[in-house]
Amino acid sequence: PCLPISVDPQKLTYLDEQRYYVIPEGVQPVLKTFRIEVLFWGLRELKRVQLFEVERPKVKVECGGKHLESEEIQSYKNNPNFKEVVRYIDVELPEQSYLHPPLTVFVVEHRPFGHLALVGSHVVQNLMIYALRDHGGEEEEEEEQKPKVRQNSMKVSPLTSVKNMGLSSLTVKQSKIPINPMKIVNAPLKKLKRKVEELEEEAPEKEELDWWSKYYASLEELEKQAAEREEMEEEAETDGVNLTMANIEEEEEEVDVVEIEPPKRKKIATLKLYERDLESEFIDFQDWLRIFPLFKGQAITEDDEEDNEERLMGKYKGSFLVYPIDPEDKDDTTCQITNGIPKNSPVKVLVRVYIIKATSLAPTDPNGKADPYIVVKVGNQSLDSKDRYIPKQLNPTFGEVFELTVSFPLETELVITVMDHDLVGADDVIGETRIDLENRFYSRHRASCGLALYYDTLVPLCRLLSGLSNSLTSTTY
Repeated sequence: PCLPISVDPQKLTYLDEQRYYVIPEGVQPVLKTFRIEVLFWGLRELKRVQLFEVERPKVKVECGGKHLESEEIQSYKNNPNFKEVVRYIDVELPEQSYLHPPLTVFVVEHRPFGHLALVGSHVVQNLMIYALRDHGGEEEEEEEQKPKVRQNSMKVSPLTSVKNMGLSSLTVKQSKIPINPMKIVNAPLKKLKRKVEELEEEAPEKEELDWWSKYYASLEELEKQAAEREEMEEEAETDGVNLTMANIEEEEEEVDVVEIEPPKRKKIATLKLYERDLESEFIDFQDWLRIFPLFKGQAITEDDEEDNEERLMGKYKGSFLVYPIDPEDKDDTTCQITNGIPKNSPVKVLVRVYIIKATSLAPTDPNGKADPYIVVKVGNQSLDSKDRYIPKQLNPTFGEVFELTVSFPLETELVITVMDHDLVGADDVIGETRIDLENRFYSRHRASCGLALYYDTLVPLCRLLSGLSNSLTSTTY
């Protein structure tokens, strides 16, 4: 690249004391003062560094030449959380977000003789992910200011409108109507019949009700809803082939409008089941408490996933909040990132884990089968169903319940392992899954995740303790 002939090259001014060149105003981006609030929550799963365990770590944040340090954790083994959770820095950044420099998080530890050991680091490439967002207040005001449109009280028949548009001779498929309009009228009547049939079922005995009754009733309800959707789609496809708008007009006179009463309470209070794991449904429960993996060194191989597992040194839990401020507001020390955040203190919770079933397990025995059982582990606590292993099964239904009392922040990760029972030799590991209990507990989704409309108060297993049971029971392992 070179300058056009019509442009005279300018020699950049070099400042000897600062040791940098002065960029011309036409090229230099417009800078603005941004405040970066940092939430220091805690550190998790730190590995050994230079053969020694990490005892007193601290976090350093660097962005745009500015540095910010957290307090030093006095005893990582006893309490890996920070006491002072929020600090901030003011940084001069370009107004254009694509010109923002990355933000780097370092976890270090001061060791004897002035040695500073680097535990791991994480680079945040896009700061605007953590930008302060408005909650739609302006939009609500605009909606209130809009004049209310007076609605016409005259009843308009959709079929009459279609007739006036000249679509009577067209088929439903040609008229671009996705479903048979008669199904819109008849579908509520069919649903009413089905609901009446459900309400006519005999109520189960209270002694027979437990969590598994709720689960299988919820599963049956989910299957019925899926079958109803498929049935309506098939009927719409078959009935809409030869049906014309003129035929619909003939049937209009035969249609009777029926008022449908709201459904009554079900005999069994059902659960809300999800088709996939809850972490995928609720963005890993990182709505306000983010998890930043800490790595050592730099990736040099093409296989990033395997390389990242070897380079992983631990996790930093926290968050950031980035927003522009006026120069006169620099003296304001009020932080907004702490709004609605609970206290960062140790807490004990009860975790109830329901293991329902496993599907498509990998065979580990010579006969192409496996003898699976479950191992549930949190910290130093471990429970298993080895005495109740299921022989020669790759799709077992376990039906197990485990209860553990855990303490945050020392015990935060739940590990569920499926093992293969062997009579001779050590048992083999078939697979495992890990769940961050701390993020599930502190997430704002906890209060509404999987809540049912009704609850059977006489069933002890239906109670939600610490908000964890409803989250864990909704996942199928």
